Amino acid sequence: MSEEEEQKTEEDKPETTDDNPKNRLTPKMEEKKRLIEELKVVNEEAKETNKLKKELLDREEELFAKKQIGGGSEAGGEPAEKPEETDKEYKDRVMQGNG
Repeated sequence: MSEEEEQKTEEDKPETTDDNPKNRLTPKMEEKKRLIEELKVVNEEAKETNKLKKELLDREEELFAKKQIGGGSEAGGEPAEKPEETDKEYKDRVMQGNG
């Protein structure tokens, strides 16, 4: 049996409470078991975070699409006001033949 297979079989052994030294977990095995449990918790947290990110991205894409489809129109807007012409400006325009 290879060293890796031995580790797998050791990890698969259930934790026992009897006083037989052969049945007790070694500190190294306990540490591995603790680390595995911590990794499982971190993995679940990462899955939740990824799920939330996906939901937010989907909402952002939907809003962007609506904005693109909606476009921008100036219909219904008020026309730009022309500045009032003074008497002198009117006279100059008429005298030049532009009006």
